[in-house]
Amino acid sequence: VVWTVEEERAFLEATKENYADYLMFNVFLASATRLGEFLGLQVNCFDYANRKITIKQQVNPKKGQSATLTARLKSEQSYRTIILTKEIADMLQEYIETFALKENHYLFFSRSGKYIPLSRTTFRRKLEVYCSKANVREINPHAARHSMACKLARVCKTGAEIEAAARRLGHTPSVFLNTYAAHVDDELENELLSRMGE
Repeated sequence: VVWTVEEERAFLEATKENYADYLMFNVFLASATRLGEFLGLQVNCFDYANRKITIKQQVNPKKGQSATLTARLKSEQSYRTIILTKEIADMLQEYIETFALKENHYLFFSRSGKYIPLSRTTFRRKLEVYCSKANVREINPHAARHSMACKLARVCKTGAEIEAAARRLGHTPSVFLNTYAAHVDDELENELLSRMGE
Protein backbone atom coordinates (compact mmCIF):
# COMPACT_ATOMS: atom_id res chain seq x y z
CA VAL A 1 0.00 0.00 0.00
CA VAL A 2 1.27 3.44 -0.94
CA TRP A 3 -0.85 6.26 0.46
CA THR A 4 -2.05 9.15 -1.64
CA VAL A 5 -1.49 12.71 -0.41
CA GLU A 6 -5.20 12.84 0.49
CA GLU A 7 -4.95 9.68 2.60
CA GLU A 8 -1.94 11.03 4.47
CA ARG A 9 -3.77 14.30 5.20
CA ALA A 10 -6.90 12.47 6.36
CA PHE A 11 -4.80 10.24 8.63
CA LEU A 12 -2.99 13.16 10.25
CA GLU A 13 -6.30 15.01 10.68
CA ALA A 14 -7.65 12.00 12.59
CA THR A 15 -4.66 12.05 14.96
CA LYS A 16 -5.38 15.64 16.03
CA GLU A 17 -7.60 14.36 18.84
CA ASN A 18 -4.37 13.53 20.71
CA TYR A 19 -1.60 16.14 20.56
CA ALA A 20 1.23 13.68 21.32
CA ASP A 21 0.01 11.23 18.66
CA TYR A 22 -0.43 14.03 16.14
CA LEU A 23 3.16 15.13 16.67
CA MET A 24 4.47 11.56 16.74
CA PHE A 25 2.94 10.64 13.39
CA ASN A 26 3.96 13.96 11.82
CA VAL A 27 7.57 13.27 12.78
CA PHE A 28 7.36 9.62 11.72
CA LEU A 29 5.86 10.31 8.30
CA ALA A 30 8.05 13.33 7.57
CA SER A 31 11.28 11.58 8.58
CA ALA A 32 10.43 8.24 6.89
CA THR A 33 12.66 6.46 9.40
CA ARG A 34 12.64 2.74 10.08
CA LEU A 35 10.45 1.94 13.07
CA GLY A 36 13.33 0.86 15.34
CA GLU A 37 15.20 4.08 14.51
CA PHE A 38 12.11 6.15 15.24
CA LEU A 39 11.34 4.50 18.57
CA GLY A 40 14.99 4.97 19.58
CA LEU A 41 14.87 8.75 19.22
CA GLN A 42 15.78 10.58 22.40
CA VAL A 43 15.83 14.29 23.16
CA ASN A 44 19.61 14.33 22.55
CA CYS A 45 18.91 13.28 18.93
CA PHE A 46 17.02 16.53 18.28
CA ASP A 47 18.75 19.78 17.31
CA TYR A 48 16.13 22.50 17.42
CA ALA A 49 18.44 25.31 16.26
CA ASN A 50 19.17 23.49 13.00
CA ARG A 51 15.79 21.67 12.77
CA LYS A 52 17.46 18.27 12.58
CA ILE A 53 17.14 14.85 14.12
CA THR A 54 20.15 12.56 14.16
CA ILE A 55 19.63 8.86 13.51
CA LYS A 56 22.37 7.19 15.52
CA GLN A 57 20.61 4.40 17.44
CA GLN A 58 17.60 2.14 17.40
CA VAL A 59 15.47 0.07 19.72
CA ASN A 60 16.41 -3.60 19.40
CA PRO A 61 13.88 -5.12 16.99
CA LYS A 62 14.07 -8.70 18.27
CA LYS A 63 10.74 -10.15 19.40
CA GLY A 64 10.33 -11.48 22.89
CA GLN A 65 13.04 -9.22 24.34
CA SER A 66 12.69 -6.10 26.44
CA ALA A 67 13.43 -2.87 24.61
CA THR A 68 17.17 -2.42 24.27
CA LEU A 69 18.77 0.68 22.81
CA THR A 70 21.64 -0.09 20.46
CA ALA A 71 23.97 2.05 18.37
CA ARG A 72 24.13 -0.69 15.74
CA LEU A 73 22.07 0.30 12.69
CA LYS A 74 21.23 -1.52 9.46
CA SER A 75 24.04 -0.06 7.35
CA GLU A 76 26.65 2.68 7.24
CA GLN A 77 24.17 4.90 5.38
CA SER A 78 21.68 4.49 8.22
CA TYR A 79 23.70 6.93 10.38
CA ARG A 80 22.35 10.27 9.20
CA THR A 81 20.69 13.57 10.03
CA ILE A 82 17.22 14.45 8.81
CA ILE A 83 15.97 18.00 8.38
CA LEU A 84 12.49 18.78 9.71
CA THR A 85 10.15 21.52 8.57
CA LYS A 86 10.05 24.58 10.82
CA GLU A 87 6.47 23.74 11.80
CA ILE A 88 7.34 20.21 12.96
CA ALA A 89 10.55 21.37 14.69
CA ASP A 90 8.60 24.05 16.58
CA MET A 91 5.94 21.53 17.61
CA LEU A 92 8.60 19.08 18.78
CA GLN A 93 10.40 21.73 20.84
CA GLU A 94 7.13 22.82 22.46
CA TYR A 95 6.32 19.16 23.22
CA ILE A 96 9.74 18.63 24.86
CA GLU A 97 9.24 21.69 27.03
CA THR A 98 5.62 20.78 27.91
CA PHE A 99 6.59 17.29 29.08
CA ALA A 100 9.84 18.54 30.69
CA LEU A 101 11.84 15.95 28.77
CA LYS A 102 15.54 15.57 29.59
CA GLU A 103 18.39 14.71 27.20
CA ASN A 104 18.20 10.96 27.84
CA HIS A 105 14.40 10.74 27.72
CA TYR A 106 12.74 9.09 24.74
CA LEU A 107 10.80 11.49 22.52
CA PHE A 108 7.89 9.05 22.33
CA PHE A 109 7.70 7.04 25.49
CA SER A 110 5.73 4.32 27.22
CA ARG A 111 3.10 4.99 29.85
CA SER A 112 5.59 3.37 32.24
CA GLY A 113 7.88 6.37 31.96
CA LYS A 114 10.12 8.56 29.84
CA TYR A 115 13.06 6.14 30.08
CA ILE A 116 11.10 3.41 28.28
CA PRO A 117 10.45 3.80 24.54
CA LEU A 118 7.02 3.30 23.08
CA SER A 119 6.67 -0.35 22.08
CA ARG A 120 6.33 -1.54 18.50
CA THR A 121 3.00 -3.13 19.39
CA THR A 122 1.60 0.13 20.78
CA PHE A 123 2.84 2.11 17.78
CA ARG A 124 1.28 -0.36 15.33
CA ARG A 125 -1.99 -0.38 17.28
CA LYS A 126 -2.19 3.41 17.20
CA LEU A 127 -1.46 3.38 13.46
CA GLU A 128 -4.26 0.86 12.91
CA VAL A 129 -6.75 2.80 15.04
CA TYR A 130 -6.14 6.10 13.24
CA CYS A 131 -6.31 4.43 9.81
CA SER A 132 -9.78 3.22 10.78
CA LYS A 133 -10.86 6.62 12.14
CA ALA A 134 -9.60 8.39 9.02
CA ASN A 135 -11.21 5.76 6.77
CA VAL A 136 -7.98 5.28 4.82
CA ARG A 137 -6.31 2.09 3.69
CA GLU A 138 -4.59 0.30 6.55
CA ILE A 139 -0.84 0.61 6.37
CA ASN A 140 2.03 -0.81 8.40
CA PRO A 141 5.06 1.22 9.55
CA HIS A 142 7.30 -0.03 6.73
CA ALA A 143 4.65 0.76 4.11
CA ALA A 144 4.29 4.26 5.61
CA ARG A 145 8.04 4.73 5.13
CA HIS A 146 7.66 3.38 1.59
CA SER A 147 4.88 5.90 0.88
CA MET A 148 7.04 8.83 1.93
CA ALA A 149 10.00 7.48 -0.06
CA CYS A 150 7.82 7.28 -3.16
CA LYS A 151 6.77 10.90 -2.61
CA LEU A 152 10.45 11.86 -2.57
CA ALA A 153 11.13 9.80 -5.71
CA ARG A 154 8.33 11.60 -7.58
CA VAL A 155 9.91 15.03 -7.08
CA CYS A 156 13.57 14.12 -7.66
CA LYS A 157 14.82 15.55 -10.95
CA THR A 158 18.60 15.71 -10.62
CA GLY A 159 21.39 13.46 -9.41
CA ALA A 160 21.95 15.79 -6.44
CA GLU A 161 18.28 15.51 -5.45
CA ILE A 162 18.44 11.72 -5.69
CA GLU A 163 21.53 11.74 -3.45
CA ALA A 164 19.75 13.96 -0.90
CA ALA A 165 16.62 11.78 -0.90
CA ALA A 166 18.67 8.59 -0.54
CA ARG A 167 20.67 10.09 2.33
CA ARG A 168 17.45 11.10 4.12
CA LEU A 169 16.20 7.51 3.94
CA GLY A 170 19.52 5.95 4.91
CA HIS A 171 20.08 4.36 1.49
CA THR A 172 22.62 4.55 -1.28
CA PRO A 173 21.38 6.36 -4.42
CA SER A 174 21.32 3.08 -6.36
CA VAL A 175 19.11 1.36 -3.75
CA PHE A 176 16.83 4.40 -3.69
CA LEU A 177 16.46 4.38 -7.48
CA ASN A 178 15.96 0.64 -7.74
CA THR A 179 13.45 0.48 -4.92
CA TYR A 180 11.38 3.66 -5.02
CA ALA A 181 11.87 5.26 -8.43
CA ALA A 182 10.90 1.96 -10.06
CA HIS A 183 7.68 1.95 -8.04
CA VAL A 184 6.88 5.48 -9.22
CA ASP A 185 7.53 4.40 -12.83
CA ASP A 186 4.96 1.60 -12.35
CA GLU A 187 2.42 4.11 -11.00
CA LEU A 188 2.95 6.39 -14.00
CA GLU A 189 2.59 3.50 -16.43
CA ASN A 190 -0.65 2.38 -14.78
CA GLU A 191 -1.93 5.95 -14.95
CA LEU A 192 -1.16 6.06 -18.68
CA LEU A 193 -2.99 2.75 -19.23
CA SER A 194 -6.06 4.00 -17.37
CA ARG A 195 -6.10 7.22 -19.43
CA MET A 196 -5.98 5.23 -22.66
CA GLY A 197 -9.45 3.92 -21.85
CA GLU A 198 -10.97 7.38 -21.38
